[in-house]
Amino acid sequence: MAPGGAAVQSTGARRGAMMATLRCDHPDIETFIAAKRRPGALTHFNLSVLVTDGFLRAVDADSEWPLVFPAEVAGRHMLGAVRARALWESIVRAAHECAEPGVIFIDRVRALDNLGYAERISATNPCGEIPLPEQSMTARTSRRLGIGITGLADALIMLGLRYDDEMARRVAADAMRRVTEAAYWASVEIARDGIRNSHLTAIAPAGTISLLAGNVSSGVEPVYALAYQRRVRQADGTTASVQVECHALAEYARLNGGAGPLPESFVTVGDIGPGAD
Repeated sequence: MAPGGAAVQSTGARRGAMMATLRCDHPDIETFIAAKRRPGALTHFNLSVLVTDGFLRAVDADSEWPLVFPAEVAGRHMLGAVRARALWESIVRAAHECAEPGVIFIDRVRALDNLGYAERISATNPCGEIPLPEQSMTARTSRRLGIGITGLADALIMLGLRYDDEMARRVAADAMRRVTEAAYWASVEIARDGIRNSHLTAIAPAGTISLLAGNVSSGVEPVYALAYQRRVRQADGTTASVQVECHALAEYARLNGGAGPLPESFVTVGDIGPGAD
């Protein structure tokens, strides 16, 4: 295989991606957290730490966290220990400096899994929004779907709502509730006896899809910037710098003749504090 998994490639110039996960109590977790700090390492992998409720409680208590192997079975051996809060801070620091690893709150995933009585999830797709067990068997037996939304931040802007306001959160929750209810009703109607699909909704990052849809805001994320330069990979493998503009900004200018100050609802990621729900 080519270095970094470069031999894996999907249609056209876009490379494939894989997800690597490791439990927060694995003896190699510190090495895993730092893996992407090495230039060229795991180029076509996304990394996520499987974070448990017990680990978060240990972080809050600033207690020791045992490192054990094998995972989740009787007779595990404790092979070391770290300060839980120090381990959490190393995850946060690596995510801030290298954009990885992400975290998957695995106990929450399993508690909310519609098929939790029949499967035990330990990984997701590369972007992290769809938990997956064995893929081919699951595709045939449970018919998972991932119906979601994109362009939320643009919609809130055009409604005159700040992304980080309480009213904006209510509107977003209502929009996704309607999508979820419609999806479940349709799945039940198709089955006529039970439900056709085990899982129906997921909110994906939708970065490339949103760009192709006129650079609408991505998934449920806030607007990245009102205008910026984006490097786009071409079919021949080279990259080109392209000027992109926020879809809501372009639409607002079209409706208002391009003049006047922008409403307060035009906020970007830099305007939203880390404490916003």
